[in-house]
Amino acid sequence: MPKQPNSKPSKKTSVTELKKLLAHGEGDKTKLAALSYGSEIELFRTSEDGQRYVAHNLLLNLLSDIPSQKDVLTTTIQYIEKPSEIPDYAQEDIAKFKKSRSNLSVPDISYTCRVQNWCEGRLLLSPGLKSLNNPEVQNPSSVLSGSWDYPLFTTSSSSSLTPEDTMAWVLSSSWAFFLAQVVFTKEIWDAKRTNSCFYLELSSKDVNEFETPSKVDVIVDLDNQLINCGSLGELILRTLKSIDIKLFPKPLTAEELNAKLKPLITLLIKHNVWNFYRNRYEIHQSFSTSCFKAIGINAFNHAGIPLSGTIQDTLLRWATEHLSRVSIKRSSYRL
Repeated sequence: MPKQPNSKPSKKTSVTELKKLLAHGEGDKTKLAALSYGSEIELFRTSEDGQRYVAHNLLLNLLSDIPSQKDVLTTTIQYIEKPSEIPDYAQEDIAKFKKSRSNLSVPDISYTCRVQNWCEGRLLLSPGLKSLNNPEVQNPSSVLSGSWDYPLFTTSSSSSLTPEDTMAWVLSSSWAFFLAQVVFTKEIWDAKRTNSCFYLELSSKDVNEFETPSKVDVIVDLDNQLINCGSLGELILRTLKSIDIKLFPKPLTAEELNAKLKPLITLLIKHNVWNFYRNRYEIHQSFSTSCFKAIGINAFNHAGIPLSGTIQDTLLRWATEHLSRVSIKRSSYRL
């Protein structure tokens, strides 16, 4: 009788696929079968379509302080094969995850309503990192890509791009979309003419480097009181935390994020998404117009309202925190 082929992949195959999961946030479920116990201990979870394993918060918590990718791989395999070696604090997290909704799958990435991709439990790859999924093919994926590459930009100059081309690029890139939402939020906030607003500013010494800024300051105006809250990187991290979106493969500081976003800001200015005027960044008029036309109105003016609202709420809380700290300091001086 001929030997039946083994349908279960070898451990070597699963280890290779685990490397992909640790680098990109997800991997093929079938190829990871030899290490599938990782899903039982909440290191990864099954995707919405049941075809992939996706890194879970517990995996991020356990491995965020491990310096090398090789050590991350070794430690993950160790935890899967010998779960008794998982630290006690993580064992408690496992029990909590199993009792809560946090171990449920997040929806697969939507290519038609992109703003719904910014939901609780989502992973967002660090700026510049490509996902395993090819956005042009639009294969199922649970992880937001960190890439802002776009084929049209490698074959066209800025002046030849149409506003539609630029909008298509912004909607294809998670980071470009997020930063576009920031300046769009500023525009609609300004239009309401309330007693608050915010600015994205450069210090006078950095004005000549506006296309590659090392740090963009976030200034919130509350009742004509200007509050320098911090950097653009910190605003992003606070907003992501508010939504419960995790950076992958590891957390970044605000300073690290600022540095990684420099080349993207260059592109946002080059392709008329951001504009720099009098030491401040704002939405480019051309892109603003696109936000109220065709696909732009769905991504920004309609479906984008929840994300824009979260950015605004984050800014107001942030500014209030600063005012509270100043008030406490003044009170301590009087004492």
